[in-house]
Amino acid sequence: MRSSPSRRNANPAKAASEPGVARENLAEKPGDRPVTLHDVARRLHCSTATVSMALRGDPRVSVETRRRVEAAAEELGYRPNPLVAALMRQKRERSYRKLNLTIGLVTNHAAPSPWKQWLMYPDLVAGANQRADERGYRVEEFWLGDPGMSGARLSQILAWRNVPGVIFCSLPMPGEVSDFDFSRLACVTLGYSLETPRLHRITSNHRQGMHEAMDRARAFGYRRIGLVISREADERVVHLWSGSFLSKQLQFPEPERLPIFLFPESNFDQKSFSRWRRKWRPDIVIGSQGEFLSEALAAAGASVPKQTAIISLFHRPDLQDRYASIDHNAGVIGAALVDFVVDLLNRNDRGTPAFPETRIFDTIWRDGWSLPRKEIGKANAAVLSNCGIEIK
Repeated sequence: MRSSPSRRNANPAKAASEPGVARENLAEKPGDRPVTLHDVARRLHCSTATVSMALRGDPRVSVETRRRVEAAAEELGYRPNPLVAALMRQKRERSYRKLNLTIGLVTNHAAPSPWKQWLMYPDLVAGANQRADERGYRVEEFWLGDPGMSGARLSQILAWRNVPGVIFCSLPMPGEVSDFDFSRLACVTLGYSLETPRLHRITSNHRQGMHEAMDRARAFGYRRIGLVISREADERVVHLWSGSFLSKQLQFPEPERLPIFLFPESNFDQKSFSRWRRKWRPDIVIGSQGEFLSEALAAAGASVPKQTAIISLFHRPDLQDRYASIDHNAGVIGAALVDFVVDLLNRNDRGTPAFPETRIFDTIWRDGWSLPRKEIGKANAAVLSNCGIEIK
Protein backbone atom coordinates (compact mmCIF):
# COMPACT_ATOMS: atom_id res chain seq x y z
CA MET A 1 0.00 0.00 0.00
CA ARG A 2 1.27 3.39 -0.90
CA SER A 3 1.71 5.76 2.04
CA SER A 4 0.06 9.16 2.11
CA PRO A 5 2.12 12.26 1.27
CA SER A 6 1.87 13.46 4.85
CA ARG A 7 3.26 10.17 6.17
CA ARG A 8 5.92 10.08 3.50
CA ASN A 9 7.20 13.58 4.45
CA ALA A 10 6.99 13.14 8.21
CA ASN A 11 10.72 12.40 8.46
CA PRO A 12 12.60 15.54 7.30
CA ALA A 13 15.88 13.68 6.77
CA LYS A 14 14.19 11.07 4.57
CA ALA A 15 12.03 13.64 2.81
CA ALA A 16 15.08 15.68 1.84
CA SER A 17 16.33 12.76 -0.26
CA GLU A 18 13.04 12.05 -2.02
CA PRO A 19 12.11 13.53 -5.39
CA GLY A 20 9.83 16.54 -5.44
CA VAL A 21 10.81 17.83 -2.00
CA ALA A 22 12.75 21.11 -2.11
CA ARG A 23 15.69 21.33 0.29
CA GLU A 24 15.19 25.08 0.55
CA ASN A 25 11.73 24.57 2.02
CA LEU A 26 13.23 22.57 4.86
CA ALA A 27 15.67 25.38 5.67
CA GLU A 28 12.85 27.92 5.51
CA LYS A 29 10.66 25.91 7.89
CA PRO A 30 12.83 24.07 10.42
CA GLY A 31 9.69 23.12 12.34
CA ASP A 32 9.51 23.06 16.11
CA ARG A 33 13.26 22.57 16.64
CA PRO A 34 15.43 25.64 17.43
CA VAL A 35 16.72 27.53 14.41
CA THR A 36 20.49 27.12 14.01
CA LEU A 37 23.26 29.04 12.29
CA HIS A 38 23.19 26.31 9.66
CA ASP A 39 19.54 27.13 8.88
CA VAL A 40 20.38 30.80 8.38
CA ALA A 41 23.36 29.88 6.20
CA ARG A 42 21.22 27.59 4.01
CA ARG A 43 18.66 30.34 3.55
CA LEU A 44 21.37 32.72 2.29
CA HIS A 45 23.49 30.09 0.46
CA CYS A 46 26.59 31.05 2.41
CA SER A 47 28.84 29.40 4.98
CA THR A 48 28.00 28.97 8.66
CA ALA A 49 31.24 30.78 9.52
CA THR A 50 30.07 33.84 7.57
CA VAL A 51 26.77 33.87 9.44
CA SER A 52 28.54 33.50 12.80
CA MET A 53 30.98 36.33 12.08
CA ALA A 54 28.22 38.59 10.75
CA LEU A 55 26.07 38.14 13.85
CA ARG A 56 29.09 38.93 16.06
CA GLY A 57 29.79 42.11 14.10
CA ASP A 58 33.13 40.89 12.82
CA PRO A 59 34.72 43.70 10.77
CA ARG A 60 35.82 41.18 8.12
CA VAL A 61 32.18 40.85 7.03
CA SER A 62 30.82 43.67 4.85
CA VAL A 63 28.00 45.85 6.13
CA GLU A 64 25.71 44.66 3.32
CA THR A 65 26.29 40.98 4.14
CA ARG A 66 25.86 41.62 7.85
CA ARG A 67 22.49 43.26 7.26
CA ARG A 68 21.32 40.37 5.06
CA VAL A 69 22.35 37.86 7.71
CA GLU A 70 20.65 39.82 10.50
CA ALA A 71 17.45 40.10 8.46
CA ALA A 72 17.40 36.36 7.68
CA ALA A 73 18.13 35.45 11.31
CA GLU A 74 15.28 37.67 12.47
CA GLU A 75 12.89 36.24 9.88
CA LEU A 76 13.70 32.64 10.82
CA GLY A 77 13.56 33.41 14.55
CA TYR A 78 17.17 32.51 15.28
CA ARG A 79 18.21 32.86 18.92
CA PRO A 80 21.77 32.04 20.06
CA ASN A 81 22.24 29.23 22.56
CA PRO A 82 23.79 30.91 25.64
CA LEU A 83 25.78 27.80 26.62
CA VAL A 84 27.25 27.41 23.14
CA ALA A 85 27.95 31.15 22.97
CA ALA A 86 29.82 31.00 26.29
CA LEU A 87 31.85 28.01 25.08
CA MET A 88 32.82 29.84 21.88
CA ARG A 89 33.83 32.94 23.86
CA GLN A 90 36.14 30.79 25.97
CA LYS A 91 37.60 29.24 22.84
CA ARG A 92 38.26 32.67 21.29
CA GLU A 93 39.78 33.92 24.54
CA ARG A 94 42.17 30.96 24.64
CA SER A 95 43.28 31.81 21.13
CA TYR A 96 43.89 35.42 22.20
CA ARG A 97 46.06 34.17 25.07
CA LYS A 98 48.31 32.34 22.65
CA LEU A 99 48.83 35.62 20.81
CA ASN A 100 49.71 37.50 24.04
CA LEU A 101 47.80 40.57 22.85
CA THR A 102 48.30 44.02 24.33
CA ILE A 103 45.71 46.34 25.86
CA GLY A 104 46.77 49.96 25.59
CA LEU A 105 46.54 52.28 28.61
CA VAL A 106 46.41 55.81 27.21
CA THR A 107 47.10 58.92 29.31
CA ASN A 108 47.21 62.59 28.41
CA HIS A 109 48.65 64.22 31.52
CA ALA A 110 51.64 66.52 31.82
CA ALA A 111 53.87 63.56 32.75
CA PRO A 112 54.06 60.14 31.06
CA SER A 113 53.16 58.25 34.25
CA PRO A 114 50.44 60.20 36.07
CA TRP A 115 50.02 57.45 38.68
CA LYS A 116 53.27 58.68 40.23
CA GLN A 117 51.37 61.87 41.13
CA TRP A 118 47.66 60.95 41.12
CA LEU A 119 46.29 59.15 44.15
CA MET A 120 44.27 56.37 42.47
CA TYR A 121 46.65 55.34 39.71
CA PRO A 122 49.21 53.09 41.46
CA ASP A 123 46.51 50.67 42.63
CA LEU A 124 44.54 51.06 39.40
CA VAL A 125 47.51 50.08 37.21
CA ALA A 126 48.41 47.20 39.52
CA GLY A 127 44.85 45.87 39.33
CA ALA A 128 44.78 46.23 35.55
CA ASN A 129 48.11 44.43 35.12
CA GLN A 130 47.08 41.54 37.35
CA ARG A 131 43.74 41.00 35.62
CA ALA A 132 45.31 41.29 32.16
CA ASP A 133 47.82 38.60 33.08
CA GLU A 134 45.01 36.36 34.36
CA ARG A 135 43.18 36.69 31.05
CA GLY A 136 46.21 36.23 28.83
CA TYR A 137 46.87 39.86 27.93
CA ARG A 138 49.37 42.46 28.96
CA VAL A 139 48.92 46.21 29.57
CA GLU A 140 51.21 48.76 27.94
CA GLU A 141 51.22 52.49 28.60
CA PHE A 142 50.95 55.08 25.80
CA TRP A 143 51.39 58.79 26.48
CA LEU A 144 49.66 61.31 24.23
CA GLY A 145 51.94 64.04 25.58
CA ASP A 146 55.03 62.44 24.04
CA PRO A 147 56.80 64.87 21.64
CA GLY A 148 55.43 64.40 18.13
CA MET A 149 52.53 62.29 19.39
CA SER A 150 48.95 62.94 18.24
CA GLY A 151 45.69 61.02 18.06
CA ALA A 152 46.38 60.06 14.44
CA ARG A 153 49.96 59.03 15.20
CA LEU A 154 48.89 56.91 18.18
CA SER A 155 46.24 55.22 16.00
CA GLN A 156 48.97 54.20 13.54
CA ILE A 157 51.22 52.85 16.31
CA LEU A 158 48.39 50.79 17.83
CA ALA A 159 47.53 49.37 14.38
CA TRP A 160 51.15 48.50 13.57
CA ARG A 161 51.54 46.74 16.92
CA ASN A 162 48.21 44.91 16.57
CA VAL A 163 46.77 46.37 19.78
CA PRO A 164 43.04 45.46 19.70
CA GLY A 165 41.77 47.30 22.79
CA VAL A 166 42.42 50.54 24.65
CA ILE A 167 41.68 51.99 28.08
CA PHE A 168 41.60 55.78 28.17
CA CYS A 169 42.54 57.14 31.59
CA SER A 170 41.01 60.34 32.96
CA LEU A 171 42.01 63.49 31.09
CA PRO A 172 43.44 66.50 32.98
CA MET A 173 40.33 68.44 31.91
CA PRO A 174 37.07 67.36 30.25
CA GLY A 175 37.51 67.20 26.48
CA GLU A 176 38.29 64.90 23.57
CA VAL A 177 41.12 62.92 21.96
CA SER A 178 41.45 64.56 18.55
CA ASP A 179 42.12 62.70 15.28
CA PHE A 180 42.05 59.27 16.92
CA ASP A 181 40.68 56.28 14.98
CA PHE A 182 38.33 54.45 17.36
CA SER A 183 36.76 52.26 14.65
CA ARG A 184 39.02 49.18 14.92
CA LEU A 185 39.42 49.16 18.71
CA ALA A 186 37.49 47.94 21.73
CA CYS A 187 37.52 51.10 23.84
CA VAL A 188 36.66 51.86 27.48
CA THR A 189 37.36 55.03 29.45
CA LEU A 190 37.91 55.74 33.13
CA GLY A 191 35.66 58.40 34.63
CA TYR A 192 33.81 61.19 32.89
CA SER A 193 36.51 63.50 31.52
CA LEU A 194 36.63 61.99 28.00
CA GLU A 195 33.50 63.67 26.63
CA THR A 196 33.88 63.06 22.88
CA PRO A 197 33.26 60.49 21.55
CA ARG A 198 30.99 58.86 24.10
CA LEU A 199 32.54 55.52 25.03
CA HIS A 200 31.75 52.77 27.50
CA ARG A 201 33.05 53.92 30.87
CA ILE A 202 33.78 52.75 34.40
CA THR A 203 33.81 55.08 37.37
CA SER A 204 33.38 55.14 41.13
CA ASN A 205 30.19 56.28 42.84
CA HIS A 206 31.04 59.87 43.79
CA ARG A 207 27.54 60.65 45.02
CA GLN A 208 27.44 57.64 47.33
CA GLY A 209 30.93 58.41 48.64
CA MET A 210 30.16 62.08 49.39
CA HIS A 211 26.82 61.35 51.03
CA GLU A 212 28.31 58.63 53.22
CA ALA A 213 31.13 60.96 54.29
CA MET A 214 28.64 63.66 55.27
CA ASP A 215 26.39 61.16 57.06
CA ARG A 216 29.32 59.93 59.13
CA ALA A 217 30.45 63.47 59.95
CA ARG A 218 26.95 64.34 61.19
CA ALA A 219 26.69 61.10 63.14
CA PHE A 220 30.04 61.84 64.83
CA GLY A 221 28.63 65.14 66.09
CA TYR A 222 29.87 67.60 63.44
CA ARG A 223 27.40 70.22 62.26
CA ARG A 224 29.30 72.70 60.10
CA ILE A 225 30.62 70.68 57.17
CA GLY A 226 32.72 72.50 54.57
CA LEU A 227 33.88 71.34 51.14
CA VAL A 228 37.24 72.57 49.82
CA ILE A 229 37.95 71.47 46.25
CA SER A 230 39.56 72.74 43.05
CA ARG A 231 37.33 73.67 40.13
CA GLU A 232 39.24 71.29 37.88
CA ALA A 233 38.83 68.30 40.22
CA ASP A 234 35.09 68.97 40.37
CA GLU A 235 34.80 69.41 36.60
CA ARG A 236 36.61 66.11 35.92
CA VAL A 237 33.73 64.29 37.65
CA VAL A 238 31.03 66.44 35.97
CA HIS A 239 30.44 68.32 39.25
CA LEU A 240 29.38 65.21 41.12
CA TRP A 241 31.41 66.25 44.18
CA SER A 242 29.82 69.69 44.50
CA GLY A 243 26.40 68.55 43.32
CA SER A 244 26.28 65.69 45.82
CA PHE A 245 27.48 67.98 48.61
CA LEU A 246 24.83 70.62 47.88
CA SER A 247 22.00 68.11 47.54
CA LYS A 248 22.89 66.55 50.91
CA GLN A 249 23.02 70.02 52.49
CA LEU A 250 19.31 70.48 51.77
CA GLN A 251 18.66 67.98 54.58
CA PHE A 252 20.47 70.23 57.10
CA PRO A 253 19.13 73.28 58.97
CA GLU A 254 19.82 76.40 56.91
CA PRO A 255 22.38 77.91 59.35
CA GLU A 256 24.50 74.75 58.93
CA ARG A 257 24.74 74.99 55.13
CA LEU A 258 28.23 76.31 54.38
CA PRO A 259 29.24 77.55 50.90
CA ILE A 260 31.82 75.52 48.96
CA PHE A 261 35.36 76.90 48.79
CA LEU A 262 36.36 76.49 45.13
CA PHE A 263 39.85 77.40 43.95
CA PRO A 264 41.98 77.10 40.77
CA GLU A 265 44.00 73.87 40.87
CA SER A 266 47.23 75.66 40.00
CA ASN A 267 46.71 78.63 42.34
CA PHE A 268 45.42 77.93 45.85
CA ASP A 269 45.00 81.26 47.67
CA GLN A 270 45.77 80.70 51.35
CA LYS A 271 44.54 84.15 52.38
CA SER A 272 41.15 83.59 50.74
CA PHE A 273 40.87 80.20 52.40
CA SER A 274 41.72 81.68 55.82
CA ARG A 275 39.02 84.34 55.37
CA TRP A 276 36.51 81.65 54.34
CA ARG A 277 37.33 79.62 57.44
CA ARG A 278 37.04 82.61 59.82
CA LYS A 279 33.70 83.62 58.32
CA TRP A 280 31.99 80.23 58.15
CA ARG A 281 33.73 78.40 61.04
CA PRO A 282 33.61 74.81 59.71
CA ASP A 283 34.17 72.13 62.35
CA ILE A 284 35.04 69.62 59.62
CA VAL A 285 36.40 70.03 56.09
CA ILE A 286 36.09 67.58 53.17
CA GLY A 287 38.61 67.82 50.32
CA SER A 288 40.65 65.93 47.73
CA GLN A 289 43.79 65.33 49.80
CA GLY A 290 44.14 65.06 53.56
CA GLU A 291 47.74 66.28 53.66
CA PHE A 292 46.88 69.38 51.63
CA LEU A 293 43.91 70.21 53.88
CA SER A 294 45.99 69.69 57.02
CA GLU A 295 48.63 72.17 55.82
CA ALA A 296 46.02 74.73 54.72
CA LEU A 297 44.16 74.53 58.04
CA ALA A 298 47.40 74.80 60.03
CA ALA A 299 48.33 77.93 58.04
CA ALA A 300 44.86 79.31 58.83
CA GLY A 301 45.46 78.79 62.55
CA ALA A 302 43.26 75.71 63.04
CA SER A 303 44.34 72.67 65.03
CA VAL A 304 43.64 69.33 63.34
CA PRO A 305 41.56 67.48 64.42
CA LYS A 306 40.86 69.26 67.70
CA GLN A 307 39.35 72.39 66.11
CA THR A 308 38.70 71.15 62.58
CA ALA A 309 38.37 67.54 61.51
CA ILE A 310 39.23 66.29 58.01
CA ILE A 311 37.76 63.82 55.51
CA SER A 312 39.79 63.08 52.38
CA LEU A 313 37.97 62.30 49.13
CA PHE A 314 40.76 59.87 48.20
CA HIS A 315 42.25 57.15 50.37
CA ARG A 316 46.03 56.80 50.56
CA PRO A 317 47.16 53.39 51.83
CA ASP A 318 50.67 54.74 52.51
CA LEU A 319 49.24 57.09 55.17
CA GLN A 320 47.52 54.12 56.84
CA ASP A 321 44.73 55.38 59.11
CA ARG A 322 45.82 59.00 59.51
CA TYR A 323 42.94 60.44 57.50
CA ALA A 324 39.31 59.39 57.40
CA SER A 325 38.77 58.91 53.70
CA ILE A 326 36.83 57.54 50.75
CA ASP A 327 38.42 54.49 49.14
CA HIS A 328 37.59 54.28 45.42
CA ASN A 329 38.66 50.64 45.06
CA ALA A 330 41.20 51.60 42.40
CA GLY A 331 42.54 48.05 42.06
CA VAL A 332 39.04 46.66 41.53
CA ILE A 333 38.29 49.36 38.97
CA GLY A 334 41.57 48.65 37.13
CA ALA A 335 40.64 44.97 36.87
CA ALA A 336 37.11 45.86 35.75
CA LEU A 337 38.47 48.08 32.95
CA VAL A 338 40.47 45.16 31.57
CA ASP A 339 37.48 42.81 31.90
CA PHE A 340 35.31 45.28 30.00
CA VAL A 341 37.80 45.54 27.12
CA VAL A 342 38.27 41.75 26.91
CA ASP A 343 34.51 41.17 26.91
CA LEU A 344 34.12 43.66 24.05
CA LEU A 345 36.87 41.85 22.11
CA ASN A 346 35.25 38.48 22.67
CA ARG A 347 32.07 39.66 20.99
CA ASN A 348 33.87 41.74 18.35
CA ASP A 349 32.32 44.95 19.65
CA ARG A 350 34.60 47.70 18.39
CA GLY A 351 34.39 51.39 17.63
CA THR A 352 32.17 54.00 19.27
CA PRO A 353 29.05 52.38 20.73
CA ALA A 354 25.54 53.43 19.71
CA PHE A 355 24.46 53.12 23.35
CA PRO A 356 27.42 53.61 25.71
CA GLU A 357 27.30 51.72 28.99
CA THR A 358 28.46 53.19 32.32
CA ARG A 359 29.45 50.84 35.15
CA ILE A 360 29.62 52.45 38.60
CA PHE A 361 31.45 50.96 41.59
CA ASP A 362 30.56 51.99 45.14
CA THR A 363 33.28 53.42 47.35
CA ILE A 364 34.41 52.10 50.74
CA TRP A 365 34.68 54.18 53.89
CA ARG A 366 38.00 54.24 55.77
CA ASP A 367 38.15 55.45 59.40
CA GLY A 368 41.02 57.68 60.41
CA TRP A 369 42.62 59.76 63.15
CA SER A 370 41.48 62.99 61.45
CA LEU A 371 37.81 62.31 62.33
CA PRO A 372 37.37 61.76 66.09
CA ARG A 373 33.89 61.24 67.52
CA LYS A 374 32.54 64.33 69.26
CA GLU A 375 29.28 62.93 70.62
CA ILE A 376 27.10 59.89 70.05
CA GLY A 377 23.41 60.46 70.82
CA LYS A 378 20.54 58.14 69.99
CA ALA A 379 19.83 59.85 66.67
CA ASN A 380 23.51 59.76 65.71
CA ALA A 381 23.77 56.13 66.77
CA ALA A 382 20.97 55.28 64.33
CA VAL A 383 22.82 57.06 61.50
CA LEU A 384 26.05 55.24 62.39
CA SER A 385 24.21 51.94 62.37
CA ASN A 386 22.86 52.68 58.90
CA CYS A 387 26.44 53.43 57.80
CA GLY A 388 27.60 50.05 59.12
CA ILE A 389 29.52 51.41 62.13
CA GLU A 390 29.45 49.30 65.27
CA ILE A 391 29.02 51.32 68.48
CA LYS A 392 31.02 49.94 71.39
